[in-house]
Amino acid sequence: MRQNQKPTKPVLAYKKASQLKRFTLIELLVVVAIIGILASLLLPSLSKSRDKARQAVCLSQLKQLNYALYNYIDDNDGKYPLTFKSTNSNIVSWDDLISGYDGRAPLTSTEMKLNLNSNTDNALYVCPGDTIERNNASWPKKSYAMTTYIPGHATALGITAYKASNGVLNFDDFVARKVNEISNPSQTILLTEFFWSANRMGAHYGNYVGNQQVGYYYTPNPALPIAHKNKYNYSMVDGSAQAMVPTQTLLGLSPTTTIGTMWDAGR
Repeated sequence: MRQNQKPTKPVLAYKKASQLKRFTLIELLVVVAIIGILASLLLPSLSKSRDKARQAVCLSQLKQLNYALYNYIDDNDGKYPLTFKSTNSNIVSWDDLISGYDGRAPLTSTEMKLNLNSNTDNALYVCPGDTIERNNASWPKKSYAMTTYIPGHATALGITAYKASNGVLNFDDFVARKVNEISNPSQTILLTEFFWSANRMGAHYGNYVGNQQVGYYYTPNPALPIAHKNKYNYSMVDGSAQAMVPTQTLLGLSPTTTIGTMWDAGR
C-alpha cells in the first residue's frame, strides 16, 4: 500500500459551449407561433369570463336595490318612490328616497335637495360594466333606472316619472304607482341598466327609462350601448332579476307602443 497517496478527484464530464445543441431560428419561431396560438385560444375565453363576472355583479346589485325599494314601500303605504323637481334647488330622486334602505345613512330632506358630488357613496349603484363617462366628472355615477310612468303615454307605462296632463308633460307634478296596482309582478320590469352620460345619483332626469330607450319595439336603441354583449339585466316587480335580449321584453309582440309588454306595469 502506497503511503501519502492523494485522493483522486472525480472526472467531470463537460462539453464546450460550441458542442452544446442550440435552437435554430426556425425552431424559435415555431415556439413563438405555438405560444401565440395558445394565447389566441385562451384570451377570448378569459375575456368572456370577465364579462360574465361583471354581469353577475350588476345582476346582484339590481336584486339588492329591489330589496331596498320594497323596504321603502313597506314604510310608505305601498307606494314606489317618486322622482321630482319643483325648482333647481329642490330636486329629489328615487335613489335619494331609498337612502337608509340601501346601506347608506338616511339623507335629510335638505341633503336630498342638494346636488350630490363625487364623494357620494354610490357603490351599490355602479355596474362594473358601465364604462360611459358622465358629462361632469364630479357627478356620482349611477348605472340603473326605474321604468317610466307617464299617464296617457302609451310608450311610458312603467313605475315612476313625470305626470302628464292632456298629453303634455308637467315637469313639476310627479306620480308613482302602488305595488298592489301591478297584476303581473313576475313579468313587469321595475329596474334596468341604463348606461348614459347624464344618469347620476340625485338627479331628476336619467333616473327613469322607457322601452323606447333601452329596447324599443323591434331593435335596441343604437344610441345606447348594450350592457353585456347583446343583453341587459332587468329586475322585476316580484324581486327576481334576469338578463334578457331587449326584444324578449316585448313578450313575443311586435308593438308600436309598450302596451302588453314587460314595460307595461298596468296591464
